[in-house]
Amino acid sequence: MGLLDLIFGKKKDNSKTTSLAVRNRDIEKNVTDSLFVHQDLKDLLWIADGIRKNYTSDKKQEVYEVGGIKLIFSSINRDEPSLIYTKLPLAQIDNIADVERPPYYPNYSQLSPQQKGVYWKLLSNPYDSKIDIGFVFILYYGLERHLLNGNYEKAFRLMLKLRDIHTNKSFQQYLGNALILTCLCRQRADLAFEFM
Repeated sequence: MGLLDLIFGKKKDNSKTTSLAVRNRDIEKNVTDSLFVHQDLKDLLWIADGIRKNYTSDKKQEVYEVGGIKLIFSSINRDEPSLIYTKLPLAQIDNIADVERPPYYPNYSQLSPQQKGVYWKLLSNPYDSKIDIGFVFILYYGLERHLLNGNYEKAFRLMLKLRDIHTNKSFQQYLGNALILTCLCRQRADLAFEFM
């Protein structure tokens, strides 16, 4: 049983949890018992390694044509900012206010162990408005990737919910633009009516 099996809800087996903690010495504390991903986020997270790996870094281009206009989305040689590496150090956090906010254009892999702990609190409840918007942006980046080449309908509907909770102006602007572009690129006017 791997770390992500514990996170995504497989039955807990204490003997395996102990051996997992021994195998993953990179983790600062044994936090596997407290990691949980909210139901709304299942199948929307990008995982870099382990048995739930679902992301491979590659440079590619997506082309959409809408009304004779071509929209081209290109990835650059940078990994997905929300990409979760399961072997990076992670600290359990009791008071999120004591943890330094992430830098501008945050990236999961560059967070401190304490910041990763706050991010996992967000993953357990993405509707917690007390969590700094920088952590919410990390989640947003992964959802944005789903809008282009993933489970776009589920990501779209989750973004609608997040819009009502996280009222930061920059977040609202990025999110609104992404939702509109998704409706255009996917030629789904019906989705547009869901957020108007």
